[in-house]
Amino acid sequence: MAKNFDLTKMKRGKDLSEIASRLEDISEDTIEVINKVIENPVKEMVTKAVVTINNDTRLSETNKNKLLETLRIQYSELFNFDNCPEDYETLKVEAKFLSELTQYSFLVLGQRLLKIRDTALYKIDGYENFKSFIEGEIKIARSTAYNYIDLITFFGVQTFGHEGSPDPSKLISVLPLLRSNNEGIPKEKLKKHFINETKNKTAKEIQEETKQLKIEYGITKEKAVENNEREKPDNELDKYKLKVKKKITYQIDLLESYIKQLRKKKKEKEYHEGQITSYQIVVSNLKELMKEL
Repeated sequence: MAKNFDLTKMKRGKDLSEIASRLEDISEDTIEVINKVIENPVKEMVTKAVVTINNDTRLSETNKNKLLETLRIQYSELFNFDNCPEDYETLKVEAKFLSELTQYSFLVLGQRLLKIRDTALYKIDGYENFKSFIEGEIKIARSTAYNYIDLITFFGVQTFGHEGSPDPSKLISVLPLLRSNNEGIPKEKLKKHFINETKNKTAKEIQEETKQLKIEYGITKEKAVENNEREKPDNELDKYKLKVKKKITYQIDLLESYIKQLRKKKKEKEYHEGQITSYQIVVSNLKELMKEL
């Protein structure tokens, strides 16, 4: 079928228009909403486009993902701390849409998830608890979701999203100190200290500093740290082996996470089974390689 995209508006949404115009299995509703996004690129229209694309029964999952990814790349800056919606459906749509984006978007995602959790809006979809909602709706690890929720909870939205704001990834290692029930921890002082530290220190340096503080305040046992120190290699070859093992372990964890996600999906079962088998073979090979090191 012919796609009637407004060519005079393509400059502002060129990539989106080009991808959509090449698709044969696309409904008139989706065409219309894409034109409206290009004509009026506001957050509400992008959110509406996400819903329309997801509900388009003519589109394959692959083509839906192409359109959604293009929307993320071109229009993610429209979502910010000042325009967080109030209703559950919009919060959920935006949270799911933002869940595949970068650090800032993860923080905005954390804001949405925090509101869903604190107001128990997940019950609207029949979820018994927030954990089940995360596992059923959001395509990131639960620990990652909780980290970004806690970054917003402890540091506040005013800390991020402006010029000169700290790198949130550097503050993740501080979270166990802020989550602790130990009343002797000067949490406000630590927050100010580490926000300032992000300007001059690497994430690894901050992690080392927080590791010592966790020992000092009884969050981490010193013996466990000492045992870890004993395992450190004492020659360059062992150092290299340890580095390779860490990379392999990371890849195994990543692949096993993908397998878990694919098993949850019901659509395109045959296609997913093929992917799962391929990932399992790679995981098996990586584990064998680990044994040889």
